[in-house]
Amino acid sequence: MKYFFCLLFLIVSCTESSNNLEEKFISTYKEILMVRQTYPDTTIANPKVDSLLKANNYTEEEFRSEMFSLMKDNKELLKVLDSLRNEINKDLRRED
Repeated sequence: MKYFFCLLFLIVSCTESSNNLEEKFISTYKEILMVRQTYPDTTIANPKVDSLLKANNYTEEEFRSEMFSLMKDNKELLKVLDSLRNEINKDLRRED
């Protein structure tokens, strides 16, 4: 019985951790898209994106790696992109 609860705890912890990482990725990617939209000039946008990555505790390699891992699983990628779209739509509605 004790082992069952330990296993259950580990599963829940990993799921929550995975969800937190996914939320972090979505939030960071949304911010990057907004910067790219606001500053089409890459000489301005690139340093801002670098700052965003650092502020969200990502290196460029870590962020790319996470994106590529999401791209391997179509269902997961669609879920993330859908969440991203919903977040951007919420922000756009707030601006109106």
